[in-house]
Amino acid sequence: MQKYSIISSPQTLINRYTVKCFNSSNAMHVFLNKQYDNKWSITNYPFKKSGTYFSQYNTKDGQQYHNVNELIC
Repeated sequence: MQKYSIISSPQTLINRYTVKCFNSSNAMHVFLNKQYDNKWSITNYPFKKSGTYFSQYNTKDGQQYHNVNELIC
């Protein structure tokens, strides 16, 4: 089953993003229609779950996103 993800605009001066995952495109569009601002955008990156992510650019693999909760030891 395909997951649908949306991502927020990056917070100022840091590469942290908030991601929300949905099981259907309909649920995603209902959420987007309730928003009063345009800080959310649809992404093609295959996020597995909702949460806060840190982005890092790697010259070999390109843009990568890491879940902040998984990085904390």
